[in-house]
Amino acid sequence: MADYTQPDVVSKRVRFFDGQFLEDQDFIDEQKFHLDRERRQSRLLRFTGVSEGLTLAAADEPSTVTVSAGMAVDALGRHLILAAGTDLPLGSGFANQQNVEVHLAYQESPTDVGQTGDGGVGARRWEERPKVVAVAPNGATAVAPAEAPPELDGPTVLLGRLTVTDNGDITVDPTAAHRSSLSMAGGIGIGTAAVGGGLDVGDFDPQDRHLTFRFADDDQRRGGIRFWAGAANQGFSVEYDGRSAAGRGLHVRTHDSEPDGTTRLFVGANGHVGIGTTDLSGADGWGRVVDVVGTATTKLSVRTAKVDGRVMAHDTGMFGAPAGMIVGTGTTSPLTLVTNQAARLTINPAGQVGVGTEATGGYQFAVRAEHRHLLLRRDAQEVEPGRKLVFLELLQADASPPTVPATTLAIRFHHGSRYAYQLEVDPAGFHFKTGNDEYRGIHAGQVNAKTVRIGDVTIGERELKILKKLADNELVCKLRNTYYDSYIWDSGQKRGDTQYRYALTWIPGQPVASHTKTFWQFEIDDQ
Repeated sequence: MADYTQPDVVSKRVRFFDGQFLEDQDFIDEQKFHLDRERRQSRLLRFTGVSEGLTLAAADEPSTVTVSAGMAVDALGRHLILAAGTDLPLGSGFANQQNVEVHLAYQESPTDVGQTGDGGVGARRWEERPKVVAVAPNGATAVAPAEAPPELDGPTVLLGRLTVTDNGDITVDPTAAHRSSLSMAGGIGIGTAAVGGGLDVGDFDPQDRHLTFRFADDDQRRGGIRFWAGAANQGFSVEYDGRSAAGRGLHVRTHDSEPDGTTRLFVGANGHVGIGTTDLSGADGWGRVVDVVGTATTKLSVRTAKVDGRVMAHDTGMFGAPAGMIVGTGTTSPLTLVTNQAARLTINPAGQVGVGTEATGGYQFAVRAEHRHLLLRRDAQEVEPGRKLVFLELLQADASPPTVPATTLAIRFHHGSRYAYQLEVDPAGFHFKTGNDEYRGIHAGQVNAKTVRIGDVTIGERELKILKKLADNELVCKLRNTYYDSYIWDSGQKRGDTQYRYALTWIPGQPVASHTKTFWQFEIDDQ
């Protein structure tokens, strides 16, 4: 009697020759060999799952699901071909059931019954027509074709899951379907025979090649490449995410046991780039945005072998700077601002600033320009009455009570080897000196002052008025005899033929008389 059982391994292939007497088992064994090779290849290459079609949809009739024509391969490598669409009625036991699984299972049935050579009857063909089986969580089952047994006693291919309401409405979840894949222990070559340990595409031939992922643009799908190390969901992924909630664009993610992972780099469809974020702050109105976000500290480094340039933001303060933003270097390198490909401002490692020059000459702030070196400007606006505006201040910090010895503050004016003057300030006041600490002259169109001191002599407003009247021939003086406390008096008298003029003194309340004692003093009328 013929044996139709398919063994796990078929090592013998039937050899045909002339004059051979053939029996039915010879033809059965021939089929077994080819089935073994076909199914073994499908199984080992992991072509298991839905290869084409076999989509689920709610039929027009309530409590009925339709399976479209298609093909799948089960875990044993058997080809499951559904030649035409099939309706699967669900019984009342499926009402109000969720996660109803729909499976496609291999089924082999004898058919085409005919007369045998020994006068009996037997099936002349095997029909490999798979059955569709629905299984509800409550144990309810449904099968198509209806005459097939509903039991699942071997490997199947999951086509999807259903949710069935009380009135028979069906919602399909197609994402649960087991799709066919390809798996090889070695490498895979596409367009090349030089295969390494992975997927090799092309062989340096003169044509474009791409690895393309296609999926629906329905705010639910994503696709890309995942790199797992040690276990699933451990590693990295690069994928396009079409979900608005996640941020539509290209994501580079890290995964620590989470399937969704954490986005580290994001590129939106508009070309904006986010590092550590998919919500690009303030991107509206900008042609291109790069947004770098950290929790409490964020650093952007631009480095060479010798220079470490940084742009940083921090919430707690760093390097002696308050919380905020830092631009600078992490090495003993200067920081320079450049416009029009020319250096404009340089800060050297010692913190000295040069504007228009990198050589500060040891000064904390140095400005080099052709002219107009510094402008301190306040825009036109009203000022509170009596308010004084400070445009420039030289400050020597001190404690209270003072602990720093009295310091001289100075501003120097230097013209190469021609001259070097400086304006100094100390507790005594302002001093105009040379670089050799010698006093120099002051040239001005007008000087407004309370007094002028020359050496130990102080000249005030009264003295200057007298000098002004003297210069204008308007000064009035009285000559006073200090001995008699009397003033000079002019009198004309004759002596002989010559008229003389006598200087007489007059004491108020007494007649004018001539005095021989003369101790004179000028009294100035400065009114």
